[in-house]
Amino acid sequence: MTGVAASEAGGVDLVDVGSARSVLDACAALASAVAPSGRRIDAGGMFASALANSEATGLGAVFDPAAVGGSAGLFAEHRCGALLEVPPEHVSSLSSELEPLVVGRITDAGTGVRLGAEPLSTDEVVLRWRTAFEDALDRRPGGTEARR
Repeated sequence: MTGVAASEAGGVDLVDVGSARSVLDACAALASAVAPSGRRIDAGGMFASALANSEATGLGAVFDPAAVGGSAGLFAEHRCGALLEVPPEHVSSLSSELEPLVVGRITDAGTGVRLGAEPLSTDEVVLRWRTAFEDALDRRPGGTEARR
């Protein structure tokens, strides 16, 4: 989905609400054979979305560096974007309204996220991701760290 460049909007990209709604409606209307699963792209970008899916399913994700714009593109947040699982034979049936872009593939060669051949979800990254919420709760007033 396109919007106004951040430089034109005081550093924050503007989103056309009608266009965003159309994209979300188009995603919701996809048959399960066309898009068996999907996830909105939020904080942490495609990397975080893929890592969450990888941890939940036991599958991995391999991103094409050129398609995602390198590591910067992989971690970019989106106001109205989704990472969809679409079998190769159904990619051409996606609506142009979705502005589909094949960014990688799902693999059953183990969990984790890779950018090309480079593993990004090392054991340390996964451990930090799994415990980040608990750590944040511990640091807030009244958290376990405050009670020690």
